[in-house]
Amino acid sequence: MENKAIRLGIIGLGGMGLWHAQRINTFTPDGVAVAAYDIKEDRLQVAREHGLRAYDNLEDFLADPEINVVLVSTPNEYHNPMAIAAMNAGKHVICEKPVTLTVALLDEMIAASKANNVLFTVHQNRRGDRDYLRVRSGIDSGKVGKPIFVESRVYAWNGLMFGWRGKAASGGGMLYDWGIHLIDQILVMNPPEENKLARVFCQMFTVCNEECDDLFKADLVFENGFTAHCEVGTFHQRKYKRWLVYGDDGTMEVDDFEGNGGITHCTQHVDPEGMIVVDGPSGPTRMMATRPEYCAEELPLDPVQENTGFVYRNLAEILQGKASELAVTPASVRRTLLTIEACQESARTGKAIEMNI
Repeated sequence: MENKAIRLGIIGLGGMGLWHAQRINTFTPDGVAVAAYDIKEDRLQVAREHGLRAYDNLEDFLADPEINVVLVSTPNEYHNPMAIAAMNAGKHVICEKPVTLTVALLDEMIAASKANNVLFTVHQNRRGDRDYLRVRSGIDSGKVGKPIFVESRVYAWNGLMFGWRGKAASGGGMLYDWGIHLIDQILVMNPPEENKLARVFCQMFTVCNEECDDLFKADLVFENGFTAHCEVGTFHQRKYKRWLVYGDDGTMEVDDFEGNGGITHCTQHVDPEGMIVVDGPSGPTRMMATRPEYCAEELPLDPVQENTGFVYRNLAEILQGKASELAVTPASVRRTLLTIEACQESARTGKAIEMNI
């Protein structure tokens, strides 16, 4: 194992922990999972079946000299103490999302990484999703012109939330589960040095689950006027587009996580005096007249390569001296968690929350 930049130990071998263990060597040839710690014997048996050293004692796990990177994949309320314990033991840390429950707790984790001179990053893996990268590429290409607003939606149909997702004490609910991804994606598109987040308004609902939000709607308004609408629900009975981008020179739709969709680019604005009046169901209208063919062109979305596993590849490169900057920095995650807290306050008070981040 000496030639592996990442020798991963996993705290919490639940569904996500095992997912990491099974995939790290596909994400990067410079990474391998070597051990796991869990409090449940059945999960320790799973660890052994996958060739991992199994620990039921945290101190023994953290004392394993082969482990140099620890993945924290426990329920959310344990992220803070487990990550800090690992960093105090001299291990670099990757934390599953959401990184923790409050900004104050995150600040403790950031302080521990600095005090122990270890790397600390978060598995905000959906920064590498194909649908998101196609949206960013479409905007960057200028094919929709200046983006005015973006809509980002994720919906399920059965109303269920499993495990920690349905427990308030664990940071459950859709705002923490999926909102942490959707809001993070929007913020990464608008880095603070270019476009600060100015205002947040959010509504949270409980449709099928009494304890945690299973539907939320959040509007993020930036200092240059760009607005993003993020929406997640567990009980939606109609299919919805994953993304809509409305620009001053075109419109882009991305249908799904696979990145299907397209762009309608405006090639010529029509003189409103030259548009015919048509009869609509409720009367005559000029606004809804059929668009002349010469006014628009249909364009495909740019081909992009999904960037699965980029968190691991980036960390390996840093440990090998090939890179110096984390792909997911603690500062960027802190900005996302500040926005989540603002969304919670907005939903609680019914008011927009002023921001400057």
